[in-house]
Amino acid sequence: MHNPNIFMFFGISIIFLLSFFFLYKILKSHYEHIIEGLQESVNNVQKDIEVENKESSNKNSQLRTQTTLEQAKKIEKLEREIDSREHRLSQMRAITQEAQDFQESFLAQIESRMSTPLKVVLELAEKKENFSEIGNLTRTIIKLLDKTKKASALKSSKFSLNETPVNVKKLFYSVIEKYENRMIKKDIDVIVNLDEEIPELLMLDQESVEDIFTIILDNAVKFTKKGTIEIALKREHQDKVRNVVSLEFSVKDSGVGISEEEQKKLFTLRNSLGINLFIGKKLAQTMHGDILCESTKNEGSQFVFSLKDVQIVLPSSDDSSTVALDFSLVKPNGRAVILVVDESLDLREDITYLFSKTTINVLSYDNPRDAIEAIKSNSVDVILMDISMLTSDNNAVAKILKTISGAPIVTLRDANVKDKIIVDEATSHIVDHLSKPLVEKELFSVLSNILNSETY
Repeated sequence: MHNPNIFMFFGISIIFLLSFFFLYKILKSHYEHIIEGLQESVNNVQKDIEVENKESSNKNSQLRTQTTLEQAKKIEKLEREIDSREHRLSQMRAITQEAQDFQESFLAQIESRMSTPLKVVLELAEKKENFSEIGNLTRTIIKLLDKTKKASALKSSKFSLNETPVNVKKLFYSVIEKYENRMIKKDIDVIVNLDEEIPELLMLDQESVEDIFTIILDNAVKFTKKGTIEIALKREHQDKVRNVVSLEFSVKDSGVGISEEEQKKLFTLRNSLGINLFIGKKLAQTMHGDILCESTKNEGSQFVFSLKDVQIVLPSSDDSSTVALDFSLVKPNGRAVILVVDESLDLREDITYLFSKTTINVLSYDNPRDAIEAIKSNSVDVILMDISMLTSDNNAVAKILKTISGAPIVTLRDANVKDKIIVDEATSHIVDHLSKPLVEKELFSVLSNILNSETY
């Protein structure tokens, strides 16, 4: 007979084993699920780490790039500063060297040019004779000192012009006259060409212009043993609207010529011809002009001194003659209408009186507005208008006149007025200028030319 406790033990053991098995299955399934979740989390974290690593790598790369760029910019800035400082240093060295050259050349030229006359003066003074010669040599020394002073002022840009009305044609002939005897003695053929259309008076620094004329002609005479010298003064261009003229003074010789190497330093203090050309060039540039040279060794040279936009001096009442003029001859055949616009009542009355016994009718106004209204209802042959009125408000009056009238315009201006800005809207109609106070003969001449011309 079997013991029931054994069966019970086996039953309980089987139940325990089965329970343990099912529990194991359940726990295994649970932990597998947890492990899968954890693994998935690990994978996600790993992916996040990889992404972050990539982003970090990109950021690091960008940061390195940015740092590199910033460093590059700093380096570039430093290099520019270094280049700028080196350039300034180079300029300072050049200026220092030029100053040294200037000083050395100055001293050498002063020594060579003054030693001879000083020695002669000393000899004559010791002999107590030839006092006139002593006077001439003393004047030569004074001129050399003046040149030294002028060159120094030009070098340091401290030279200032003294512009006055100059008859440049008379000045031209006066310089040539100084060299006539020397050219005759050297058997030099002289050809002189003067443009008679050059205005009578120009605003110039007479001393400076005369110096330049003299320097250029002196070199030509000095270095031409025999042959030809051509001297010319011509008008290059005249702008009637701006009341300016451009001139060109030239001297062409058949002398010894100048080598290409010497031409490179011709207008510096290191040239072999002395201080004069340096002074001449600087003077010309101070007057908004220039001196140029063309030369061939053993064939000759040509120096050209050009002046741009020199103000033309309008005739003033001081230049007027007392000869009575018949203003009926301004327009001898036919009638004409003159429009005068100026604030000065005296000026308008003077013009009206001059034409009172002629066939010319004068319309007189003290302001542009009334004058414009008059033009709309009258045929006008010529307009005389104050320059300030014509150019006021950005040339508004000039623009209106161009649209409503084709009449030529003569500006009325003070003798010293210059650099009035007149735009293209007015330039086609401005034909001449008259100074105030009026000069009767100039008024007669200008209006005669306009009213009897087929051009206007």
